[in-house]
Amino acid sequence: MLKASQKHHAHCFIILAVKNKRKGWLTMRMFKRYVPKMIAKHVSRLFSGRIYIDGRGGYEFNNGLLLVPVKAQQRHYQTVNEINQEIRRLKDC
Repeated sequence: MLKASQKHHAHCFIILAVKNKRKGWLTMRMFKRYVPKMIAKHVSRLFSGRIYIDGRGGYEFNNGLLLVPVKAQQRHYQTVNEINQEIRRLKDC
C-alpha cells in the first residue's frame, strides 16, 4: 500500500486490485498516470475487482465495466463514462 510520503507530486497513482477467490491472493496494478485506455484494457481483461485512482477515488468493476460508486460526485460519473467508453471501443475492434 502507498504511504503519503511515497507519492510523487508530479504523478497520479492508480492502484488496481483483483482477488482470486480460489487462491485468496490479491493482485495490484499501479499506473503513474490517468490513462483511460490503459485502465479500460485492464478492467475488461480482469472482468471484476476494484481500482483506486488517486485524486478520483475508489471504484469497483464487474462484468468488464466500471461501476459508479455509492456516494458519487460529478468527477466519478465522468471517470466511469470515459473508461467505459474505452472498454466499448476495445470490444468493438
